[in-house]
Amino acid sequence: DLVLEAVRNDGNALQFVAEGLKGDKAVVTAAVKNQPRAIKYAAAGLRSRRDVLLPAIARDGSVLSLAPTGVRDDRQAVLCAVESDGLALQFATKQLRADREIVAKAIRSNPLAQMYAVDKPARSSLATRIEVRKVAPRAWSKPPLMC
Repeated sequence: DLVLEAVRNDGNALQFVAEGLKGDKAVVTAAVKNQPRAIKYAAAGLRSRRDVLLPAIARDGSVLSLAPTGVRDDRQAVLCAVESDGLALQFATKQLRADREIVAKAIRSNPLAQMYAVDKPARSSLATRIEVRKVAPRAWSKPPLMC
């Protein structure tokens, strides 16, 4: 199919496909696999499906910013997001921005994520402990996330 091939080559091509195809799971999944942020062009029904969103969030944590509130409050989705991009912590709900495990993973991924943690007194000491344990960036050797 021509549309499927187009979105496989450039996920952002999803914005130009017919509205009916923006709700086709195969088309949207192919687009998001190529360009995770292409999820913003998908039909609303697919933008909120975990099986479509989680792989996109795992590849690009900032996709959490495009997710509905229910996903921003989903612990697994937020963990995937911050492992991919620590700064995605800013898009999580307040409750999850106070979760020590999530904050620790976010800071490990990107020390600047500490500014989005809810627990301000604890965040700097947590960040310091994490920084001391860091030996070298692991971003290049990370296997793909499976959420």
